[in-house]
Amino acid sequence: MSENAETDKSEIIAPPGREYRLRRYLFVGLMVAAGLWFAYDGFIGYPRQWEKFSRMTPEQRAHTTAPPPPFSIRIQKELALGLLLLAPTCLAVFLYRSRGSYRLQGELLSVPGHPPVQFSQILELDKGLWDRKGIAKVTYRDSSGRANRTLRLDDFIYHYQPVREIVSRIEKHLESETPASPPAEA
Repeated sequence: MSENAETDKSEIIAPPGREYRLRRYLFVGLMVAAGLWFAYDGFIGYPRQWEKFSRMTPEQRAHTTAPPPPFSIRIQKELALGLLLLAPTCLAVFLYRSRGSYRLQGELLSVPGHPPVQFSQILELDKGLWDRKGIAKVTYRDSSGRANRTLRLDDFIYHYQPVREIVSRIEKHLESETPASPPAEA
């Protein structure tokens, strides 16, 4: 076995999760569809109903349901504009949260939005949300050595299995650095 085979084995890459992105795309698509539907009703459909209703004779109006009141039309227009403006903003936030990939090469962890972190810089692994939500927080000392920073590893936003393996390796590293407690005296 060559040295490259050992290096390849130690590299873990966690790309953005397909399920996370697909759900967010669906959510944004529904926002756009609802916005277009509200826009049609508020700017075209309801005004046409009012125009048709205003041309009716009083006798015809008595046998027809009145179109929605002007307040409803205004709400339709506001919902349309709100949803159509909010959808691209939500899409940008969702894509930003799942940008890049988590990468572990040997003992060097790279996470989007943070400088590369050596295992020797890691101070703590907080798994308080790990079992329930798949979120682990890694506290590390920055390269200047003066400040602690925290990065987040999320197994829903990024592929599940590689994130689990990265957390496992960090955990093993921290366990190996923690000195064993002396045996209790009887």
